[in-house]
Amino acid sequence: MPQQENIPSFQPAGRRPRPHGKTTKPAKAQGKPFTSSSDPKTPQNYGERHYSPKPSSSNVPANPDPSSRITSVQRPEGRAEAESIQSQAPRKVESTKSYHSPSVVSASKAPRVVASHQSQRPTTTRPEISEQPTFSPEPKTPVAGINIPKKSAGKKPAWYLGGFFLLLIVLIVLWGIFLFITASNGLKRIDAGVSTNYDTGDTFLIAGSDARGDKGGVSDDGTEGGRTDSMMLVHKAANDTSQVVSLPRDSFVEIPDNGNNKLNAAYSFGGAPLLTQTVENLTGLQVNHFVLVRMGAVSQIVDALGGVELCLDFDVNDERSELVWQKGCHQVDGKTALAFSRMRYGDPRGDLGRQDRQRQVLSKIVQKATSAGTILNPGKQLALVRAATGSLEVDRNTSLVDLMKMALSYRSASKDKLSGIPPIKDLDYRGGHGSSVLLDPKEAPVFFNRVMKGEIKPEDFNRLTGNE
Repeated sequence: MPQQENIPSFQPAGRRPRPHGKTTKPAKAQGKPFTSSSDPKTPQNYGERHYSPKPSSSNVPANPDPSSRITSVQRPEGRAEAESIQSQAPRKVESTKSYHSPSVVSASKAPRVVASHQSQRPTTTRPEISEQPTFSPEPKTPVAGINIPKKSAGKKPAWYLGGFFLLLIVLIVLWGIFLFITASNGLKRIDAGVSTNYDTGDTFLIAGSDARGDKGGVSDDGTEGGRTDSMMLVHKAANDTSQVVSLPRDSFVEIPDNGNNKLNAAYSFGGAPLLTQTVENLTGLQVNHFVLVRMGAVSQIVDALGGVELCLDFDVNDERSELVWQKGCHQVDGKTALAFSRMRYGDPRGDLGRQDRQRQVLSKIVQKATSAGTILNPGKQLALVRAATGSLEVDRNTSLVDLMKMALSYRSASKDKLSGIPPIKDLDYRGGHGSSVLLDPKEAPVFFNRVMKGEIKPEDFNRLTGNE
């Protein structure tokens, strides 16, 4: 009976077979490593080495031919398995070092590949699943010599801002035109006999009418006609010096074609033209503009400005003007401002004290009308224009621009303290028509000549020469 060939039995990969007989230290295997795919649960890796068990020494040649070995990778089913393994993601496999004995079989028979009983079972670890990496775009590297403009979030384009300012300018211009037309149409024109000669400067004659029954003015008490309760000259000389001269209403003067009388009688005799002629004869100045202010204008203008602050250093309780005042400075409305400028009998200085208060009221009005709070407030502008133009009468040659020049000249004179009355010789002159004010016949002409040339000084005002 032929002797049976000792062929080791097939063992699944990963299982340790029982040792048969005496074992020796395995020799290093020759040939290519391979991987068994018999156990689907075992991770596959071409870097892992698995070898067949050591066959019996009696049936294995001493020098086996490595080319006669057939591995599972060379078999069709092994090749398909290998391609399947390659398509999978690599897995981390940790194993211990294994030893084996070479396995050589006959070329006519394809031996089954089994794991060496000398090898240890490889220890595997489940691959760690890491989070999906996130990628951020690399910052752009600036190129030398090229400046790339950056867009600022919220920055308005230049055309947007330019259009806004253009629209604002157009609105301001249109509003100014509207105010100009409103004021020009509201002014009442009269014949005043003014001069058009500006060789000696630009002179405004301002007259305050005491006519009864005006809106916001003095109530109607039966007094007929009207007289000028106050008169001022605003003169801007050729050297650009501005001065304000108050003419006492009771000044004893010569009225053309009417003889000697009080100055305020000229308006009642011949209106604005006769008053203009009388003032020119008295002062030597040529009047270029005439402005008549009704009493109601003071009250309305002050209310349109929201009130003004006035000061007086003594207490007053005057029944005729209805002024009740506690000494000091107070913010007043239009009605109180009108009584403040009219009061005469409660003032120890009489008409001279009243003229000082009238200049104070007009100065405060001009100061507040030209302030930023009024200029930037369209509501106040419109109310001021309507109040002023509704109570003003001007000559036919005076425009709204001329009135603005008058206001600026008045403010300049008040700032430089170049305002007051001319030299007076007698406050109670009895030359007819009751008590009157006599201007100094020697000093007054010199005073007005200095005003004409713009050479007047603050100490030249408010002088009583009769006591000198």
